[in-house]
Amino acid sequence: MNSRPRQNWYLGALLLIALLVRLPSWSGQSHYLQEEFDRDLAVERGMAAGNWPLVGPPASFKVTDPRYDLNFGPAYYYLMYPLARLADFRPWSLGLTSLFFSLATIALGWWACRRWFADRRVAELFAVIAAFSNLDILFAKYPSNPNFVPFFVLLFFVALEPFLRGAQKLRHVLLAAASFAVAAQLHFIAGAALALALLILWLRGKIRPRMSEAAAFFSVSALLLLPWLANEFSHGFGGGQAMISIASGLPGVDAIIERLLDTVTFALSLWLTQHGYFKTVDWDAQKIWFTAALAANFFVIELIVWRESRSLAPAKEEKWPRHLRPMLSAWLAGFLVVLLMPFGLANFLPVHYFTGLLPLAFLLFAVGLVKLADRGYRRSSAAILASYLLWQVYQIALYHQQFPSMLTSWS
Repeated sequence: MNSRPRQNWYLGALLLIALLVRLPSWSGQSHYLQEEFDRDLAVERGMAAGNWPLVGPPASFKVTDPRYDLNFGPAYYYLMYPLARLADFRPWSLGLTSLFFSLATIALGWWACRRWFADRRVAELFAVIAAFSNLDILFAKYPSNPNFVPFFVLLFFVALEPFLRGAQKLRHVLLAAASFAVAAQLHFIAGAALALALLILWLRGKIRPRMSEAAAFFSVSALLLLPWLANEFSHGFGGGQAMISIASGLPGVDAIIERLLDTVTFALSLWLTQHGYFKTVDWDAQKIWFTAALAANFFVIELIVWRESRSLAPAKEEKWPRHLRPMLSAWLAGFLVVLLMPFGLANFLPVHYFTGLLPLAFLLFAVGLVKLADRGYRRSSAAILASYLLWQVYQIALYHQQFPSMLTSWS
């Protein structure tokens, strides 16, 4: 029996569920900042009138300190324009692009895992984990330039993977260049992290592009960055000078510790919304019950693990490609090095700085569950997945209570 129809139904059902829980509010209401909402809506309507921008939204440094003439690239506005115009620039239209790229990341991650791993369970678990991720749902419900980053970062590594096994073609070069250029415009962290990951793999000898491939990569990247570069040239490279000034600043010890804590906070936020940026849990009223329930939940998991450890089945032989390990390691290292480097004026790391790591987190979680099951901890693996889904659904319900979406507004 052909398993492809079953797989397609499986993915289609997950995408439908993911779509429903990611629908924006009719009014556009969310935790999205009102001033940013008004700014983006004005830019999109201006594009319909023929005003095509050469720069994207201003960076937070420019907002807080006018001395830093720093804007992101214009890709954000151009990516958002088609769906915003299709919906006639209604308040909820701006969230459609974040919704689209969230669903596209789930589908692309499923496809990539099917190609990368000789085990369909990894792809299926990736899709489940991503579809129900409350953190990803929060990002999908409002427009902001970091929200599109996960898709283009994942697309970059999908295009890069053939290089690690010596099977690259011209289309892989063009796709890697295009995804890099867009990601770099969406957020500086993404551009720097992808460049560093590429450098790490090249220095380790994992990729050896031909001169023609390297030339094509840099040419396509430069072409897509041309509007941004042209604006920089016409303004005396003020943005570049601002970036150098920001990156060369030396934070204090407290700021470095704060960055480490923000990284831990992001890791916790993959399971629970721990950070203050998205206030979907009323901790004052529910923190005692919530903490007790979570503790009981993990106690049950530990009990299952202990019972299963007494009679383990022999581990299955893994047949996963060896070239994936250095690629995934470079992906993780590229972002963490950029985020945690001990210089730069950013004294804190908002959770959206980490969006480029979201697809990797989902993938590693899926791989971990499969490895756990193959080592005899099948019930433990199932319990951990059930625990994850429990807390995601709980937080999704809380968020829909606070910000009713199209889905909950109908009920």
